[in-house]
Amino acid sequence: MSFINSLRVGLTRMATRAPTSLAVRAFMTQVQPTPEQETRFKKLLYHSQQRGWLELDLIIGSWVKRNKDSLITNEESMNLIEGICAEENSDLMRWLCEGRPLPEKYQNNPVMKDLMTYAQSPDKPWAPKVGEGNQ
Repeated sequence: MSFINSLRVGLTRMATRAPTSLAVRAFMTQVQPTPEQETRFKKLLYHSQQRGWLELDLIIGSWVKRNKDSLITNEESMNLIEGICAEENSDLMRWLCEGRPLPEKYQNNPVMKDLMTYAQSPDKPWAPKVGEGNQ
């Protein structure tokens, strides 16, 4: 039995004896991704980190990695981010980094709005920190 499964069994036993916190209940009811969802997410992560433009690799790749839990079991969000990743690099740079207006098809796209907020945040969470990197 894996560590996660043994932890889940232990938490379930505790839940039958005592009231549980919301965090413990959320952990116990967390949906586990299927192997197909895991594979699809891994392909998306690879594609988002290997676009060929460093800025987009960092922005989109780190956003996908950061949002793994909310993406992996949500088919609609996966479809939306895959559509965004299918766009041309030059268009994505204009929208994400230069703040140019989005085309109509992305006006009401919650994933694109979240990605734009992430890309344009003043603290740049996607940028490598000093001392990190390959040098």
